[in-house]
Amino acid sequence: MKRKTHKRVLRVLFPGLDSKIVERIDKLIDTPKPWMPAYSPHLGQVPGLSHRGHRKFGHDLITAASIGIQEGGAEGLAAALAHLVLDAGRDRIVKAYGEDGADLVETAFNIGYNKLKKRGRKKKNPSKKR
Repeated sequence: MKRKTHKRVLRVLFPGLDSKIVERIDKLIDTPKPWMPAYSPHLGQVPGLSHRGHRKFGHDLITAASIGIQEGGAEGLAAALAHLVLDAGRDRIVKAYGEDGADLVETAFNIGYNKLKKRGRKKKNPSKKR
């Protein structure tokens, strides 16, 4: 899932989370560092999450939780665990419908998010009468 979508889904699920913390945690989890251990089920796994490519590192419960707590305390922990759950959700969609299906779901979410965001910006002018 694209970082933009992660951020938007978390805004919907946890409106009080600081978006800067969410962005920082997403970037840290998705950018493998030398200190991150390679994935092992002993580090805690999220059902449905594949550990290919960049997800070989940082995408286990212990590492993600450590990053989350270090970067944002309880808010950071929520953001880090949600990151793993969202990645697992995309992986499940990919398994069932392929990459194109997952891209379609993500695009549909982003279109809906944009529509709701625009609808929320419209302010009624009390001085205007219909």
